Amino acid sequence: MSTETASQQPKIWPARSPARRGIFAYLRDLRLVLVLLLALLAGFLAYQAPLDSRIAIGWLGDRLFLDASQGLGAGDAFTFYSDEITGNAGDRSRWTRQDAEIELPGLGGGDVLVNLRAQGWPQDAAGNGQPTAEITANGVPVFTFQPGAEWASHEFTIPASANTRDTLTLHVHTSATFTGGDPRPKGIRIDALELRGTAPAYFVRPALLPLLWLIVCSGLSMLALLALTRRPNVSFVLATLLISAVAIVLALARVWAAALLPWLAALLLVLMLLAYRRELLAL
Repeated sequence: MSTETASQQPKIWPARSPARRGIFAYLRDLRLVLVLLLALLAGFLAYQAPLDSRIAIGWLGDRLFLDASQGLGAGDAFTFYSDEITGNAGDRSRWTRQDAEIELPGLGGGDVLVNLRAQGWPQDAAGNGQPTAEITANGVPVFTFQPGAEWASHEFTIPASANTRDTLTLHVHTSATFTGGDPRPKGIRIDALELRGTAPAYFVRPALLPLLWLIVCSGLSMLALLALTRRPNVSFVLATLLISAVAIVLALARVWAAALLPWLAALLLVLMLLAYRRELLAL
């Protein structure tokens, strides 16, 4: 009785790397598509909440919306000066130059009510009167006022016709500057900016970039959680909770959430790359 030894047949196709079994398999997971759709819906609903944000000028985080410099060159023309302590109360503020700009991302469409707390020149420097300050929004003049030697709030409305971009640029121009005891030409001093939305007739148009960043963050979080837990259902739940939390922040503090979303996306990208580092090195 004879026996035959079965020979091992050569493989026609090479085995897939762990990275291809992991990353690319997850890209075809319907739960990932569902997470992206949930992020789109959550972002749209977040923009239907009334706009209500406050930026404390001179405090931590204000550099997300403005540039600051002590330089006096042409490249510093539209920047603020460094933050300074305001009076004896421990508050902080910044002086503008003759021209200064504040970038407000992700406000969405519609009219915007602005409350600007500002102060003019000190009493001893305002011998010939205070300067006139003109504010434009995306190049459209919206408000002109004359500050006083004391702090005061100045309210104005930015019409929807001037608020058509993802980022609203407020440009402050003063008719004159003073130097005082230092060589810096100073315009007015600002310590707070409050933004409120008016009640829309139908719905608020979401800003495109924050909406896209929210979708990107949802996809990156889902992929990172899949690599860390290897449990798709748990990853889906955790990613949904993250999307909900970010959407709530977008509804309650819109301008801050819109400014921080790119940083969140970068953090999630690093987390995802670290989670897949072995699979990526095996490609």
